[in-house]
Amino acid sequence: MKSYTNIYGVCYSGEKRMASIPILNQAMEEGVLPPIASVPCRMCGQMEGVKQWHCEDYDNPVTDATCLCWHCHMKWHSRLRNPKSAFKYFYEVTVLGKRSKPVYRRNHRRLDKQALPQPPDSGGD
Repeated sequence: MKSYTNIYGVCYSGEKRMASIPILNQAMEEGVLPPIASVPCRMCGQMEGVKQWHCEDYDNPVTDATCLCWHCHMKWHSRLRNPKSAFKYFYEVTVLGKRSKPVYRRNHRRLDKQALPQPPDSGGD
């Protein structure tokens, strides 16, 4: 896992980030955090597909954990490398209500080939 610089400018090593995974898993087992499958993506509301806990503070991963779907999580981590694309994506998701199709397995090439997010299904006609 690569190092990560959070929104406050603090850099966490890949080792520190990896160490948070068993801590988050234990918190779910103990009921401190809900099972990730039961939590919607904080950005787009996605309930299906791969979701992960994201942290900005790896010194306190359990209290800082935010559920993100795979697509939102990868876009969040790419925001410094490609801020224009990330801003556009999060604008479309949070303001326009668009949503990407769920990702059921991690595929980093998908980000490059992903079409624009789709509007959420209205639920019936």
